[in-house]
Amino acid sequence: MDLPLEPEARWLQLRDLVEKRLDERFDMNNGGNEPYELLEYVQILSAAAEELGIGELSLISPSNIREDFDPFRASVAALATRLSLRLSPKNSTDSVALSRPTRKEILCNIEALRSMISRSDISEENKAKASNIFDHLQILILAPRTDIARVGILLAAIGAFAVGTTSLLADLPPAIGTISALIGADKLEEESEQALIEDSRKRIQIQDLRETPDEVTNNEIHDGSNDEVPF
Repeated sequence: MDLPLEPEARWLQLRDLVEKRLDERFDMNNGGNEPYELLEYVQILSAAAEELGIGELSLISPSNIREDFDPFRASVAALATRLSLRLSPKNSTDSVALSRPTRKEILCNIEALRSMISRSDISEENKAKASNIFDHLQILILAPRTDIARVGILLAAIGAFAVGTTSLLADLPPAIGTISALIGADKLEEESEQALIEDSRKRIQIQDLRETPDEVTNNEIHDGSNDEVPF
């Protein structure tokens, strides 16, 4: 499992992996997950949070796993929110908050890439490696802020499977390019919006500085005269 080195980012990505696994195992017929799956979720995230020293999660009794699981999962969401807010300012230049339409389109492209790999003639070992890469890529795309550099590394690894293989993988590079372009477009839009916000903030500050002490005094005198009660 290739996780980030920073404790906060490490726990967040581990949480995404465990959430994904829990959702995949959800049994519609039984109306939920098995108790051992819920307990695994609790134990992994609690142990990781304690080991990394990033925060505490609600205590939960294994004998009451079904009754206590929802409050525990809420505490996981709360910790994830705090860590995400803590990380966002530091990583804002190297990451992007993808819009919902962009995220949906990228996920569709990832599934198309996964299908190309599964139908190709590469070895089963390489197909398993590719599947792991796709899982990591999906986690990054679903994150509150997507790490652009890590996505680039994973896309390059996927592109390597197209080298010296059949024509079934000829569409890999265009699909990879589409994902990169979508992320790039959202990043440019985010930077443009941020520049507009900063420009507006500067204009407001300049406007405030233009108001001299004399003007403030005159305005106060003028406002005071309006407050007098006429007889």
